[in-house]
Amino acid sequence: MRVLITGGTGLIGRALSANLVADGHEVIVLTRSPERSGSAGRATHLPDGVRIERWDASTTKGWGHLADGAEAIVNLAGSSIAGEGFFPSRWTDELRRVIRESRLNSSRAVVEAVAQAEQKPRVVIQASGVGYYGYRGDEELIEDAESGDDWAARFTAAEWEPSTVPVEEMGVRRAVARIGLVLSTEDGALPRLLLPFRLFVGGTMGNGDQWYSWIHLEDQVFPKRCGHLEGKELVPPEVFCDKIAAAVDAKSHADFLVIARTDARGVDGYDEAVRRAQRYLEAGADAIFPEALPNEEEFRRFAKDVDAPLLANMTEFGKTPCLTVAQLESMGYAMVIFPVTLQRTAMKAMEHVLDVVKREGSQASMIDAMQTRDELYELIGYRVETGTQENPYSGERGNGS
Repeated sequence: MRVLITGGTGLIGRALSANLVADGHEVIVLTRSPERSGSAGRATHLPDGVRIERWDASTTKGWGHLADGAEAIVNLAGSSIAGEGFFPSRWTDELRRVIRESRLNSSRAVVEAVAQAEQKPRVVIQASGVGYYGYRGDEELIEDAESGDDWAARFTAAEWEPSTVPVEEMGVRRAVARIGLVLSTEDGALPRLLLPFRLFVGGTMGNGDQWYSWIHLEDQVFPKRCGHLEGKELVPPEVFCDKIAAAVDAKSHADFLVIARTDARGVDGYDEAVRRAQRYLEAGADAIFPEALPNEEEFRRFAKDVDAPLLANMTEFGKTPCLTVAQLESMGYAMVIFPVTLQRTAMKAMEHVLDVVKREGSQASMIDAMQTRDELYELIGYRVETGTQENPYSGERGNGS
């Protein structure tokens, strides 16, 4: 599918672009500085495969036709609330004007592009921020919570979020994403927050009670995937080793197993999967789960190369062949899981029954394929007591309604 991203050279836009390209989608990033976006600089470089188009962040000039037939437009555009320098700027009247106009102008351009498109996008995703709620301390806030009353909250609620509402009148679904403080070591707020500590002058600010809703960059763009799909991203092994060590430290019972999974086979190859497995064992993992080994020979080889309890995932329609429990046991695997087998089988049966009911108007022809009432009750341990039962609410006796 084709996805247009405004503000795609920012922290979230770059990560989202990489994520979508890895999934095989056509990604078009709109930017005021195409030459800068294609540079090798870490702060602006976009992944290979992303198409870069110039826009003025105010009109559809030069790019509006791209919205025709696009699957989605992700509107992330807007000047940084921290200003343009490394260190955050004060919210002067001028900076507030820039923050406001950059968001409203880009939104108007998106609405105009959707209006001009003959085949309109299926969805427009409108960026917003948790500044919508204002400062509320440790109050638990949900989507329907009232907005705050400071400048950022008033602007977000009254102008920024509604700025793309007109696309809904055109039949286009609109989703608003209230984004928290996105943390990444690459860019954004975290490198600035870390700097004083790296200079050995960091410490608590005020009373240390400043609440803020934050999210990791990897969770914001949701790159996590089934190990049998393409486009996976691996965390550095030392990071995962730290996670394993933390899990081991938190164990409250000797029978609790820490099973370390690695998806490295499908990304960096077999040897890297083995190396990671060995490092994870050194970090304290009790067992290893090698995901998506492609053939019986690699299952056998992995069991020889990694001396530890192993778990095999026998999922269907993936990269792994369907081996028997006996085969895996003979290779040295201690655990075998069938994580989606029952669900797939049940859902296929449900589809068939629904088709029969639609076609025949009744489920009668499927009765022999069903579990009987007695079989169901026996399975779940349900016992029906005979006689009457007192109804504590009506003051009468009865066992039904």
